[in-house]
Amino acid sequence: MNGDRYDGEFERNLYHGHGVFVWITKVDEMNQLIPGRRYDGDWKNGKFHGKGIYLIGEGDVYTGSFAKGMYEGTGTLKLKNGDLYEGCWSRGLPSGKMTIKYANGDVYMGDLSVGKFNGKGKYTYSREMGWYEGDWLLGKFHGKGVRLYSNGSKYVGDFIDGELPMNEFAL
Repeated sequence: MNGDRYDGEFERNLYHGHGVFVWITKVDEMNQLIPGRRYDGDWKNGKFHGKGIYLIGEGDVYTGSFAKGMYEGTGTLKLKNGDLYEGCWSRGLPSGKMTIKYANGDVYMGDLSVGKFNGKGKYTYSREMGWYEGDWLLGKFHGKGVRLYSNGSKYVGDFIDGELPMNEFAL
């Protein structure tokens, strides 16, 4: 036995219903430390499914919905570094409406798809460095948007892959 522990309900010899699983911290064959984890919540057919709290490693915590062992539906992920993700998840990735508060003070509020800013959203930079609000594609400004800079200048118009179009400048 490796020391991992499950306390909870079973069905057909699988974790099913409510239960708590605790993985101990261990060292793998490459002498790499694998931090312990803890899941307290609903299970279905041996996988996280329903509502639960997942403590990951040495400080990351996800609270919310799961399906087939992955983040799914609404939930909150707080990372050890202080970043906070609140909103919709699909297949383990941020997808849909989300608010992300980064440890450095930056904030994103808007749409995501498979973990990238995609759709409509606003990114506010910390330390009064301005903001961008508008269209996003694969994590970059793309399409119609407004960028306010720290010096007060503003660009309103089209963006391509996170950049101002050629021959454009901020007013």
